[in-house]
Amino acid sequence: RAAAGAAPISERQRVYMVCIFCAVASLLYADQNLMAPNLTAIAADFGMDAAARDRYLGGYVAAAFYMVGAPAALLFGYLSDTVNRRNLLFAAVLLGEGPCILTAFVTEYWQLLTLRLLTGISLGGTFPLVFSLLSDLFDPARRAGVSSAVQLATGLGLAVGQGIAGFAGPAIGW
Repeated sequence: RAAAGAAPISERQRVYMVCIFCAVASLLYADQNLMAPNLTAIAADFGMDAAARDRYLGGYVAAAFYMVGAPAALLFGYLSDTVNRRNLLFAAVLLGEGPCILTAFVTEYWQLLTLRLLTGISLGGTFPLVFSLLSDLFDPARRAGVSSAVQLATGLGLAVGQGIAGFAGPAIGW
């Protein structure tokens, strides 16, 4: 459906946008579990023993990621009704992928925690926007199908990201 006064969106444009949403979902979720196969190496870099690794990396970082991601979903869902969703989606993706890239330069635990928090905000905030945009693009009869394609992309992103991290981490470092 096009907004009042806007040109209608072609089927080709809709498919293109779904592909973009799938790519965004896949890439955002690809970095969600990057740490998991490399927790021991990360802990060694920070001088942590096994108990500290489990508590600080496996516990606090993971919990913080979700504790800020869930409220972010509510905030971004609210904002999706008041702010240009395309721009908000761009900001959410930038907020997630920027910190992910910056993780390569982390030297202190607090830096890692902060960057993972920002990534959690992005992950929580992106999906209300994507599903809101999908509901604008497709009739109710087609929404479940396109939504499932985006959800499938998140699962693929998780699997590919963790797989790459598991193979690449030992070879090139976390």
